[in-house]
Amino acid sequence: MVPQNPVAQRQILEFLQQLALELGRGNPEPLLAAAKLRFDELALAYQQTAAQGMQRFREHLQKLFADKALKVIPPLAEGLVMRPVAGGRLIECLDPLGAPVLRTQNDDAALGNQSWPIRLAMVEGKIYVLR
Repeated sequence: MVPQNPVAQRQILEFLQQLALELGRGNPEPLLAAAKLRFDELALAYQQTAAQGMQRFREHLQKLFADKALKVIPPLAEGLVMRPVAGGRLIECLDPLGAPVLRTQNDDAALGNQSWPIRLAMVEGKIYVLR
């Protein structure tokens, strides 16, 4: 179960802000590390290796960064909705309108925008992206 208390909420917010900051810098590695279990699960479902999926995701993010299409807005406390799912075992991180909180906001409409739905689990104080 993910604790529903101010300390856990602050930890989740800081985790998401750090991911957003690193993505904006073109560094996908913190997100890839946090989502390793997610990539393992997808690899089984699609009969490929987790490394292949992670490499494709890494290349996609690096291309977005090279194209200057990775303007990620770090979430703020007042703009973060933490919705418990799976009986409270996961936390879905949304904005007040129900959209994924981790997303790009590019000025140039031609670049399009990306969003990454995030469902987190917390195990022994460490946060993992599971869905």
